Amino acid sequence: MHRSLALLAAAAALLGGARAATAMPDGITGYSGLTPDKGCATCHPGGNPPVATLDGPKTLAPGASAEYTFTLTTNKLFGGLDVAVDDAGARLTPVSPMTQLLGGEITHTQPLAVQNGAIVVKLSVTAPPTDATITLHADGQADNKPQIADSSATPIDFKITVGNGGTAATGNSGGNGATGGTTTGGGGAAGAGTTAAMPMHGCAFAPGALDASRVPAWLALVFGIALVLRWRRD
Repeated sequence: MHRSLALLAAAAALLGGARAATAMPDGITGYSGLTPDKGCATCHPGGNPPVATLDGPKTLAPGASAEYTFTLTTNKLFGGLDVAVDDAGARLTPVSPMTQLLGGEITHTQPLAVQNGAIVVKLSVTAPPTDATITLHADGQADNKPQIADSSATPIDFKITVGNGGTAATGNSGGNGATGGTTTGGGGAAGAGTTAAMPMHGCAFAPGALDASRVPAWLALVFGIALVLRWRRD
C-alpha cells in the first residue's frame, strides 16, 4: 500500500510539472526565435495555431526610435508574446499596458485577452548609434485558458536597415525600425511592410520549468488513476 501511495504521488508530481512547464501567464523570454530552433514551436504541436505579424518602419536613422505593432490573430481567448532583437546596441521599450521588458525582451505581464480575433501590442524600438542591419524576432502563443499553452505561431524575423546598413552587433535584446508595408515570411529589405508568419504549432517553457510537458498530461492522469485503483485493492 505504501508503495502504491508513493507511485501515486510521483504521478501527481509529473502531472503538476507538465502543467507548470507549459504555463506562461506572466511572461516568457528566450523563445522569440532569436536563438535558432528555439521558439514557441519548440514544444507543443497541436491546436489551431495563431498567425503573428509585425508592422512598422523597416529603415531607421542611427539612434532613432519608432513604434512597432505586434498582432497575434487567433480564435482563442487569450494570447501572449516574446519579442527580442539581435543587436546589443539596440533597445526595446514596452508601450502597451500589461507588457514588460524582461531580460531585454518584450513580453506580457498577464494573459492578454483576445479582442476582435486578435491581441495587438505596441512597442518602441531604438536603433543602435551606428549603421547596421538588425533583426527583430517575435513569436506568440494563444489558448482558451489563461495559462497560454495551447498553440503557437511561427517566429517572425523582421529585418531593419539602420542608416546605410551593415553587420549587427551581437548581444542581447535591443531595437529595430523602418517603413511600413507587407512582407510574408521573414523580414525584408527597406520599405513599407508587415512581416507575416505562416502558422505553426508549438509552445514555450517558463525559465527553469521542468521539461515534463513532453509527457502528455492525460498519460500521467491515466497512470495516477490506475495506481488509485490498485491502492484500493491493496
